[in-house]
Amino acid sequence: VDELREMLVNDLADILQGLGIDRDGAVKPEAALGSDHREHAQRIETRRLLLRLLGVPDGGCSASQVQRARVEEHLRGIAFTHLHRFVAFKMMESPGRKVFREIVGPRRATGEIMRWLANDAPEGLDKEWEVGHPDTQDRLYREFLQALCTKLHPELGALFDAEDLASRIFP
Repeated sequence: VDELREMLVNDLADILQGLGIDRDGAVKPEAALGSDHREHAQRIETRRLLLRLLGVPDGGCSASQVQRARVEEHLRGIAFTHLHRFVAFKMMESPGRKVFREIVGPRRATGEIMRWLANDAPEGLDKEWEVGHPDTQDRLYREFLQALCTKLHPELGALFDAEDLASRIFP
């Protein structure tokens, strides 16, 4: 579990790097991010939320021990949430419970996501999945997990909150 959590933390640190937030606490100005990314507005909103939580100005700042500690704390928290979500998903797909077909693991591409694409996903996403490009499939898998969290949130509470920071920053 510790090894998996550390892997998640490192992956999430790379995601934050893309938002202009270094693991050491340094923050690049928002203008340095560029706007050519397809999900630019969502990235900026997530960045601003995280900066508010870190107590850092939007304009950027240099690294400090305090900011490094805050970034590490949030990275661990987000990783912890994802780890617990994946464990919960695995528990829900176990043969004894049969709540869902495979969500996490090697057969996830033929499990619950296929049912979601066929029945509940926005129009046309099933065609995008069939194209088979890894970036597209990763994006659709994130959308699927977000939809699943939204579905589970009313019954299972905070762990699956679609508005949580962990729902905005996926490993």
